[in-house]
Parts: sequence; structure tokens; C-alpha cells
Amino acid sequence: MPVSIVGGRSSGKSVFVSLLINTAIDYSVRMNRHFRVYMDPLTNKVVGEMLSSLKKSMWPPATIKGSLLEYKFSFGYSNHFQRFLLSIKEGYAKISEKMFSTTRISRGELFDTITFKLIDIAGEDVELLSSFIEESRESGLPLSEVLTPSLQYALNSDVIIFLIDAEKVTSDRTEKKYDEMMQYDILMSQLYSFVGRYRSRFEKKTPLYPVFVLTKFDAIDPSIRRYLGVSDDFIRWIERFSVDKDLRWKFFHKFMSTFFKQSLSQIYGVVLAGTELEDAPIFLSYVMTELNEEGVLVPKIVKKGQSNEILYSITEYEAFIQYFGKIANKISDKKRREEEEYAAGIG
Repeated sequence: MPVSIVGGRSSGKSVFVSLLINTAIDYSVRMNRHFRVYMDPLTNKVVGEMLSSLKKSMWPPATIKGSLLEYKFSFGYSNHFQRFLLSIKEGYAKISEKMFSTTRISRGELFDTITFKLIDIAGEDVELLSSFIEESRESGLPLSEVLTPSLQYALNSDVIIFLIDAEKVTSDRTEKKYDEMMQYDILMSQLYSFVGRYRSRFEKKTPLYPVFVLTKFDAIDPSIRRYLGVSDDFIRWIERFSVDKDLRWKFFHKFMSTFFKQSLSQIYGVVLAGTELEDAPIFLSYVMTELNEEGVLVPKIVKKGQSNEILYSITEYEAFIQYFGKIANKISDKKRREEEEYAAGIG
């Protein structure tokens, strides 16, 4: 399943991937009857190096402009019946061995598997979207010929994860940051609008599963967080946010309508172009930071027993993984194969 992460420059894409995989690794070890994760050898290497950087209090390198960095991994989810079969297979090995060898059911078949080809799009490519649209208009060339391969891949993905950089928000009009925030709103509104237009024009038939992630939540000014209804102990607030469905869209609507209203209007408006974004799940991401010896903010690492752990919004990343568990039966590899076989049969 193609999954793309899109967002402006320095919106936290590499960190998001690192923390998602870090959570999946931990979650799969703790909940192995419910969830498994498999990464291909190259993804193991790349993600391992990114996690090593974070655990050494260094940020992963940014995605290079024009690059199409691909991570390939699989999430496996079991339902109650599948877990029951799994317990039989593991708890009654001698009896079940004969039964399972007869029916040829492997342990892996007891999981709904979603294989992700997750593409990390360079923020610069997203920021050039206006130029691509203008070039298409002036030259008369179709957009498919002027867009970078990375953006084309993103627009055709089954899942698009839209990262929204919460660090950009401010209410002080005298700051340069305020102008940057306004420009960021324009950029993101164009992106949402273009997703609807592109998928409608090219008659993309497969369902789109959009996801919104507010990154760098810890960098929001405390006075702004209070206005948004977030307590000063925002870590505990996020833990409650992770289990409160009503709070999610209520908070997201207030956040977006305050700082990125044009973008929010397009999240609602693209339904007129035949694309649904407004029912997308919302997640928050943060990494706790501290100043290093050079006075630079770096990831904060704490000792837990004999292991070094990153301090981040783990409950939100677990909620992200659980969300895909809820729709796994709709988008699993097995479901996709069945649909392809059916299409081939009627063709």
C-alpha cells in the first residue's frame, strides 16, 4: 500500500518516521498476539541509524530536495478470532500441529497484514507546488509532466499523512514568524486543494485514507496552548487526548480556525472536488528537547532501567498504529489481492 508523508520544509517528516517505527517495535514486542511489525533489511538499516541519532541526542538528516526516500515495512493485526487460533497454535502445540499442518494455516496467516511503502517527500518539493501549477498553465503541459516524481507518487497514494508544523504558529503580528505562518497557511491550503483536484481529474478510484499530524507540539508558546484549552502539563493532556475521540476534532478545529483558517476551509471544501478529508483522524507529535553544550535544542533522552529512551508522544503513535488496526480488514494485502483477482476475473 503506498503511503506518503507530505508537509512543508522542516515539518518533522524524518522524525515522524523514526518515532512511528520506534513505537511499532516497542508495541510489537509488548503486544505480539495483537500486533507484529516486519521491516525489509534496508529499512531496518536506515531507520536504525535514524533512531541511533535520536538516542544520541542528534536530529536525523533532512530529506533532500527531489528525493524519493522509501521505507518498506508491514504491520500485522489480529482480531479476537485470530488471537484465539493463535493461542491454540501456541498453547496446544501437539494437538494443533496436526490440525494446522492439515489445514496449512501458518501463524502469519492469522494476521491482517498491511505492507507500507512509505515515501518521505522533501518539503521543498511541496513548496514548489505553486511553480508547478503555473508552469503547467503557461506551457499547456499536463500537470503529470511538470510535477516531480515524488509529488506524483504522493498524490496517487492510498494513504496521505499531512504533517502540520505547529511550531510556526504565533499571534504576534510584529514577528517575522507571523508572515511565515501566513505563507505556510497558503502553501497547505494549496496542497489540500490540489489533492482534491488531482485525484478528481485523473479519476483515482481507490479510496483515500488521509491522516493529519500536528508536529512539534511542544514548541507551541504556552500562552497559545492555554488559549487552545491545553493544560500546562501538556504531556498528561495529550495522554487524555489519545483516548478522547471528541476532543480530537474539537481541538483541531480550534487550532486550525485560529492559525490556518484558509487551510481548514479547503479541508472542508475539497469534498466539492470529489475528495473527503474532513473525517480524517488527527494525531499530535512531540519530542521533548533540552539544550546541549553548544546551546542547541536536541532530543531529550532518559534512562529507564538499563535502556536509553526518547521522550515523545508515544500514546499518540500507539493510537496511530491502532487506527490502522481498525481499518486493516479493508486495506490489508489479502483484501487487495482479492480485489485484484476479482477485477481480473471480470476483465
